Formats: sequence, C-alpha cells, structure tokens
Amino acid sequence: MFLKGKVVKVENSDSYTVTDVTRESTGEYKCSIIDNAKMEDSKNITINYLDMSLSPSGKVMKSFGETLALTLQTHASGELKVSWTKDNGKLDSRPTFDKLTYSDSGKYEVVVTMGALIKKASFELVVEGVPVIRRVAKRRGEDGQHKVLTCEAEGSPKPTVAWSVNGTSADESPYVNGKITHKLTIVPTVNLTVVCTVSNELGQDTRTINVSTLFEEVRMDKQDSSDEGDTTKLVVGVIVGLLLATVVVGLAYWLYMKKSKQGSWKTGEKEDGSTEESKKLEEKIEEKLEENSQKVEV
Repeated sequence: MFLKGKVVKVENSDSYTVTDVTRESTGEYKCSIIDNAKMEDSKNITINYLDMSLSPSGKVMKSFGETLALTLQTHASGELKVSWTKDNGKLDSRPTFDKLTYSDSGKYEVVVTMGALIKKASFELVVEGVPVIRRVAKRRGEDGQHKVLTCEAEGSPKPTVAWSVNGTSADESPYVNGKITHKLTIVPTVNLTVVCTVSNELGQDTRTINVSTLFEEVRMDKQDSSDEGDTTKLVVGVIVGLLLATVVVGLAYWLYMKKSKQGSWKTGEKEDGSTEESKKLEEKIEEKLEENSQKVEV
C-alpha cells in the first residue's frame, strides 16, 4: 500500500487503519498487490478542519464613547457559515463598535460551521460611564392636588436617583440600556427649587427645576374666573343702560309730538310749519335711536 508516496506492507489483512489523523493526512492513498503491482486502485482522502480565533474574549470593560476593535480569524478546509448573537438574540450582521453606547453592553457569541464541524467563541462587553441627566420635567396631577416630577438619566453602573425634597410616592422605571426614569409625587405648599441628583461609582450629575405652589395656582384660577365675571357684568350693564336711554328718548318724542299737536289746534297755526318741525325732530331722534342701536349691537 502506498500512503502519500510511502510504501506500507500489509499482511494477512485487506484493510489498513490510519491513526493520529491530522490535516496533513489529506492526500492520495493507493492499494496494490505485492506480486502484481499493476493491480491497483487509489483514493483521494481529504481531512476536514476548522480553526477559529476571536479577539477580544472574556469580559471586556470599556468607557462610553470609546471604540472596540473586533477581530475574527478563521482557517478551514471548506466553505464556512458565520452567525452572531447578542444575549441569545440573533444579529443580522457582524457587530461594529465605532462609538460605544450603553446599549452595546451584553454577551456576544459567534458560531462558525463547516459541515459537521462547529466552533464557538464569545465575549462579554460592559460599557461604563458617568451618569448624565438627560431631562427633568414637571406636570400637574390629574386630580389637580399634586405635582409629578420626572428625572431621566443614563449611566453605568446603574445610577442612584435622589431628590432634594420628600414626596408622597416614588416610581422608578426598569434599568434598560443604561437608561433610568425616576418620578416623584409632591404637594408643594410654597414655591420650590427642586434638585435631582444621579450618581454612581464613577461620578454624579445634578439638575434643578422650579416648582410653584398649588395654592397659588388655585388663587390665580379663581382670580381669572372673577375677572371674567366682572367683565360680563360690565357688558350687560352697558347694554341695559343704552336700552333705557332709547326708551326715554322715545317717550320724550311721543310727549313732544302730543303737546305740539295740541298747541297747533289751540292757536290755529299752520299745520305745514308744525309738520316740518316735527319731521326734523323725528329725523334727529331716529338718528339718535340708530346710534344707540349700533352701540347696543357692539
């Protein structure tokens, strides 16, 4: 038997076992009869292999905003398939870390397969950073009897949130991707300047917000309602006054016309003169009535 150019004699058997197989064992294997070398047959045998190395590995600590170089090296005898996961969730492509954020933290695993051969490697990435407050806000409660303060921050390790005032209740959101939201319910009896402080072992950040008393807002609401009521009363009074003035003018005109007619009957004055004067007076009164009507409409 010829094993990669070397002759190996096999007696009392029609088979040969290759031991300590390595990738160098790949090659042509030929079998022939010792007494008749022309009677032979051969077979090419390929030893499949798969080598893989991943850098970095183990637990990797990085700071927020830094970069991380990821290197995967493979060496195999055939075509490879590569897949990545993060926290057991499949990724669509190989991860890149040009500018690290808190959401990049997690356990990454790469799986390389070639046929029946499988190789795996992994690393755990932890992104740390000084906590930063992204937003503070306030809103009035739905019942109008309290106020809700909100402080949104991010950082790693998980920040601790503290307020400069005590509240009736506090609510904290789950810590996800380095972000946390803390809400505090208060009943301010005076105007306040409230401070929100977030901190972890790397540092801290603070932000202030001005909160007005609920009682002041209630007084302002009542004052607004009172002003609106006074304005309405004033408008109604003006309209009623104009209407009364119109009635008085009409009554005076009626009395004048009545008296004028009686005087003409007694003195025997010409009706033409009296009629012309009456018309002029009537026109003036109508103009006055029309002016008052326009004021009423306004």
